[in-house]
Amino acid sequence: MPSLEEVTPVRYSGSNRLSGTLYRTMFELINGKTRPHRWLSRSYGFAWLAAVVLPFTAAVHSAPIDRNLQRAKENNAAVMIVAGRPESTMMRIADDLAISLNDPDSGFHVVPVVGDGGIGNVRDLVLLRNIDLAITDLTVLADMKESKDLSQALHREVAHVLTLFPDKITILARKTIRSLEELSGKRVSVGIREGGAAVHAKKIFDALGVNPELAYLASPDAAEALVKGDLDAFACFCLNSPGIYQRVMFNPDLHILPIPYTPEIGDHYLPTALVHEDFPSFISKDESVATVAVTLALVTYNWKKGNPRYSRVEDFVKRLLNHFSALQKPPRHPGWSAVQISAKTPDWPRFAAVTEWQGGRNAGALQEMRVAFSEFLDRWKPEPRSVERTEQTQLFEEFLAWQGRAR
Repeated sequence: MPSLEEVTPVRYSGSNRLSGTLYRTMFELINGKTRPHRWLSRSYGFAWLAAVVLPFTAAVHSAPIDRNLQRAKENNAAVMIVAGRPESTMMRIADDLAISLNDPDSGFHVVPVVGDGGIGNVRDLVLLRNIDLAITDLTVLADMKESKDLSQALHREVAHVLTLFPDKITILARKTIRSLEELSGKRVSVGIREGGAAVHAKKIFDALGVNPELAYLASPDAAEALVKGDLDAFACFCLNSPGIYQRVMFNPDLHILPIPYTPEIGDHYLPTALVHEDFPSFISKDESVATVAVTLALVTYNWKKGNPRYSRVEDFVKRLLNHFSALQKPPRHPGWSAVQISAKTPDWPRFAAVTEWQGGRNAGALQEMRVAFSEFLDRWKPEPRSVERTEQTQLFEEFLAWQGRAR
């Protein structure tokens, strides 16, 4: 065996150059071929090597991470939701879901994806590889089902997860324009093409016989163009966009244009109003501006059981419904407080995991009611043990029927 003096240090290169330098330094210290600084004695030098250098080099030479396994684990725990533009209500919803449902312990997390909203989101859900859920609205879904542009049987491909809450459309215009009819011939931005604002503004204009010159600008660009005088008006779903509001709020030449609810607009829109809390600088406390709203919805692809994509969405659904109360508290969007999990959407199938969760919850509630009813009989019957099981069952069924009629 060669002596310590005969051993030559190994030369390292690339990523191991630092660890090689540390080993070489230790070799030279041991053989007396180099001297530590005056303030660092030989004993301190060895202590430094033992405490710092050796653990570091051990970490450098640890087993490499299996990147394929790491990717698989991360992707199985991630759910991607395509929402709207950053200034939209849809993105606010996706952000609420991410904050409320992300779980560092298990690695589960919601990944909000910027989308165009409306038609664009449904298209991304159906055609893109990694989109698990989408936020859109019921009017867009109905139009896409009828048009068959994306799919001949869209109602078989898209499944309903949750009906959300109304989203109000806003039209900002110059004060010289007093009504929608006066927008004919004017330059009006309606947002990104295939986005929610573009779809609905055009439907409203067509229904009321208004013929503006349409421009397809994102809301921040439209707000800038409106302030500079390059636009006469722009339509958006931008109640939750402080950036856009701050850009236009101090301009005295702008106001919010009313959208009257008329039979021509159709049943797919809800009559509503914008109030002072929505746009404080444009609407006084004792005033309101008429507008319409669409009902937002959370949807997914109608994956079948056994498919890994189904399992991922199923995990999301369970977390969403089991922690739903967290979404209904401030500072989450106030619209969550009005959401009913049991609300159904005609013509669209419910995602199976939602139906199963509801069935399990209903079964649990029914069992609790049976126990409570049995305790009731035990308390008020003089000899509770004498009541036959069949009689208890009959009484319980009559109780349920009475409860249903009472409601």
